[in-house]
Amino acid sequence: MANQSNAPDAQQLAERYRELSDDGLSMLVTDAGDLTPLALEVLNRELSNRGMETVQPGFQEDYVEAVRPVILERFMNLHEALLARGQLESSGIASWLADDNMVRMDWFISNLLGGVKLVVRPEDEAAAREVLGQPIPENFDVEGADPEDDGIRDEGNKG
Repeated sequence: MANQSNAPDAQQLAERYRELSDDGLSMLVTDAGDLTPLALEVLNRELSNRGMETVQPGFQEDYVEAVRPVILERFMNLHEALLARGQLESSGIASWLADDNMVRMDWFISNLLGGVKLVVRPEDEAAAREVLGQPIPENFDVEGADPEDDGIRDEGNKG
């Protein structure tokens, strides 16, 4: 039940939901995981008033659990986390770092935070682990590059 501080918000939501067609309310039900608890409560009241099936109480928690991101790996050093993230991104796997800004401000805090966390969506976890598990090659074949060229230029002694 909505408390007194949420009463104006609940009233506005109730008015909006009353204006919606049955199809509009059904669309809200499909996105019920995105609603606040107050909005879900008001939606259920309107559904009940119209004789429509209400959203089950545990729906929102189940939805949140289903999309919880996965911490793939933890790094004590920011540069290692950035390299791993770059490896995933170059493979087309979306990822992000957690606590990286805290470590940027004070690297010593990394131990306290449990390191910089490399995070992916649950559906990308297996592919991401496979990409990160690949060995790093000793040599890289780059088209058009001379394998004997080490990239160091000797300009000779001038003087």
